[in-house]
Amino acid sequence: AVMGYGWGGFYIVTPSRQQPTQFIVGSNDSFASFAAQSEAYLSGQGHDTRLFTAPGVGHSFSSLSGALAPSDVTGWMLARPRTP
Repeated sequence: AVMGYGWGGFYIVTPSRQQPTQFIVGSNDSFASFAAQSEAYLSGQGHDTRLFTAPGVGHSFSSLSGALAPSDVTGWMLARPRTP
């Protein structure tokens, strides 16, 4: 699975297969709308996606890392088998 911040409502590089993708973004991050657009786009293309918005967090990797338990992130990934 891929974890990303978002880039907007399009592909930067078209994946060669359906790929589970998680987005984690802070509610106070100016990039939050890009993450939501990216998640909606990938979901609409058939990708299994998850968007987690951390309340009160800005553009801070350390704050985002503390907003969601690592076991939750990895559990979500491990529940989705990798496609060849």
